[in-house]
Amino acid sequence: MVLLTDDNKTTLIITLNIIYVLVIYILFAKIFGNLIDNAFIKLYNSDNNKKSNMTLLIEISVQFGITASICYGLRRIIDLLPFPFQNYKGYKKIRFNDIHTEAGIIWSTFVLLFEPKFINKLTLLKKNMTNF
Repeated sequence: MVLLTDDNKTTLIITLNIIYVLVIYILFAKIFGNLIDNAFIKLYNSDNNKKSNMTLLIEISVQFGITASICYGLRRIIDLLPFPFQNYKGYKKIRFNDIHTEAGIIWSTFVLLFEPKFINKLTLLKKNMTNF
């Protein structure tokens, strides 16, 4: 029977922390990505083909700005959530702050990926601009 050494336990705890943070970020991304996308569908007309390039650009900029602000705020809130192995074998979540920074970037990307109407607007704007 192989017993875990202290180094292996620390590596396991770090790996569990990364998985824990990513799962939380993906769940929040799915929830808030859908909420933001649906709010903008109701706020603006959903027929993007009839809109001018300037209107699409303004809508994309506003939606991206709001999404970025929400991502930043929620990331700060998520960072306050306790990690189940905090202080176990001297492990401190703060010591591995880079994990949360990288996960925050990944999370922001996931939020945008869970906004299909936003992606459709970007695609339509790109198509219109290349035909310009």
